[in-house]
Amino acid sequence: MKKIITKLFKNNFQIFLTVLFLIGLIGGIIYFFQLSVITKNEVWGSINHIKDTSPYFSIISNQLLLIIIIIILSFSIIGFPVIVFIFFYQAICLSFTTTAFIYFFGFRGLIFFGIYFMIVNLIFYLGLFYLTNLAYKMTVTLLNSLKKRVELNIGDFFSHHLKKHGLILSILLLYNGLMYFFGYQILKIFIFLL
Repeated sequence: MKKIITKLFKNNFQIFLTVLFLIGLIGGIIYFFQLSVITKNEVWGSINHIKDTSPYFSIISNQLLLIIIIIILSFSIIGFPVIVFIFFYQAICLSFTTTAFIYFFGFRGLIFFGIYFMIVNLIFYLGLFYLTNLAYKMTVTLLNSLKKRVELNIGDFFSHHLKKHGLILSILLLYNGLMYFFGYQILKIFIFLL
């Protein structure tokens, strides 16, 4: 019975994350259309900047910084709400950017952004979803050990989760390294869409 309840609750959290992500996507669309014309022109300038230069260094450094912050926060109970907020905020950012590309370039912008997303952000968002789930599991385990006053082998607990965090961080570093050197060249093939 306990396993069934645990599994159901785990699935409910994944459903919660999916719904939160969808709400963030809707929020990003609404936010974009609430912008003034001047601000939309600034967004237009930022998008046009992609044609001229590779934005990878800033994107990679921001993604890695965010992942490291999430990893650090996941080892504390109070960090979990911040991680959920970061997850929600990233959904808003994704939707805002997608809406901007569609608004300025139409269907060609959607195709380009789809390619751009696959190259630049897909692995990041999958890693973000996994790390948010992992932070949830860690928080539940820590709360259960405090609530039931059951001893938790802290060394094993942190070592087990550090391995998982390290794996995700390694995958992101490898992927971002490859994309830093080859991603912009791939994108230049599709730049004609803009």
